[in-house]
Amino acid sequence: LYSWFQDRAEFDRILDALVDEILTSGAHTVILSAESWSRPQFRPQLETVVRALRRRAGCVDVEAVIVLRNRQEHARSLYREYTLRRRNALRCNDFLGTERGRFDPLASLENLHDVVDTVTAMTYVGSDTAGTVLAHLGVAAPGDQPLPEPMNISPGAVEIEARRVVNRLAPRARHLWPGLGDADPGRYGRSEDSSPVEHIEPLAYVVDQGWRTELRRLSGWSEDQVDALLSWSPEAGPDVATVASSVELEVRRWAAAHLEETLVFERVTTDDPAGTDLDVRLRRILVVQSAQGVRVDGVAVGVPSGARLTLELEGEQVPVPLVARPSRSPALDFAVLLPTGTSSADVYVDDGSDRVQVGRLRPAWRPAEPVAQHPVRP
Repeated sequence: LYSWFQDRAEFDRILDALVDEILTSGAHTVILSAESWSRPQFRPQLETVVRALRRRAGCVDVEAVIVLRNRQEHARSLYREYTLRRRNALRCNDFLGTERGRFDPLASLENLHDVVDTVTAMTYVGSDTAGTVLAHLGVAAPGDQPLPEPMNISPGAVEIEARRVVNRLAPRARHLWPGLGDADPGRYGRSEDSSPVEHIEPLAYVVDQGWRTELRRLSGWSEDQVDALLSWSPEAGPDVATVASSVELEVRRWAAAHLEETLVFERVTTDDPAGTDLDVRLRRILVVQSAQGVRVDGVAVGVPSGARLTLELEGEQVPVPLVARPSRSPALDFAVLLPTGTSSADVYVDDGSDRVQVGRLRPAWRPAEPVAQHPVRP
């Protein structure tokens, strides 16, 4: 439901249908479950739903049950879930750097206390979490309908690393990846005693006594429970980064044997955004290979007047023509034809004082069967 908020007409339609279903169900307890409800950025959606439940569905006691997990465990689990199921191609700590807002339990509790009537904070207990929450609410699953099995079961850090490489090098062939297999127990550093794991950098938050006191007040937890939530343990095995090159080589061998090589465009974000005034974004990039060459076209947003977009190809600067739109849109169209056989290129924007890389063309793989292409703009 929350994901439709940008389309308010559709969001309202779904919410109306939900309220109607509640009213006709005769139920005394309604459970709505979504991890996003705990995140402050989704507060407008949550407030809209709660308001509808109170005013139209007659809900007089709206309770939030939030399950909090040790931050180190949560970070690893989130990284593996997004890599396994949601196409993440970033390395573990790079990915977690984009998701730091998910690991602030105090912000989540403050957000929920502002919106609902009652907040209950519970400790994550693995596969028993769903049953624990239902027991707290006084709801039991029917005997002939046992709770579903956990969905996000990880295959381990080494296989997750392989999936990450597949997501980066062959995203359109993710469904074809057969897995590394475990015929050789010692392969990629795995043994009976230990296996590589992601070495997660501690998530930097200011956790002073005032922060802890407020967390205890809003959660109703003891000092020991807060300590367990915030604890950070030494990793139990070698860093999976030590076998990353071997894993990538295995993925490349598989791709070369079973897939078709192609080129893809990859956005690049500067490591020091404060060090430049250039904030250029490239969108709707389409790369098409043909007998005539490699055509790259798309849309550039935020290009300052007088700045140039260039492709660096084997040390040579290839200018990319920028075409203004008749509608006076700030977006500029571009198209460039590169020589047949181009295997890589870097994309830069240059305003005369700063030169910033904003993207690159790099090799990738795709399934050998024909894949429908978007039409190329003339």
